[in-house]
Amino acid sequence: YYAVAGDIRVAVMRGGEMIPLSKGQTLDVLAAQAYEDGKISRQDTLWSMEEKKVWSYLGQDGFHEIEVCEKPVLLKPEDKVLLMSKGIFEELSWREIEDILIDTDDSQKSADCLIRAAERKGNPQRDNGSVILIQRLEA
Repeated sequence: YYAVAGDIRVAVMRGGEMIPLSKGQTLDVLAAQAYEDGKISRQDTLWSMEEKKVWSYLGQDGFHEIEVCEKPVLLKPEDKVLLMSKGIFEELSWREIEDILIDTDDSQKSADCLIRAAERKGNPQRDNGSVILIQRLEA
């Protein structure tokens, strides 16, 4: 299980493919969900898609609507679970992240490589980057 408050992404790397599990809690994600639920118009949704402001996070007054995993994620041997902050997932493409995780078997080295790759982008406006990488070894 997982629960997300704020702009964090959770993914599972399985068989060389990264599978996103969480969406994060930014206004663009909220707008897309509201459109799917028929609560706002297409025009309002498109306007909101540019807004990346976090709408729910720990410490916020009125904190609500945590993104919660309804069913457990069943991990298979060799799966890697990746939790990353926006300083990583906004700097690196999913393909770049997959390549790093495929090329490096050691979790600590993979996490270090992800941080270094985001730093090499040299974006002066980048957010802090954090990575937690957990690997299920053979049972």
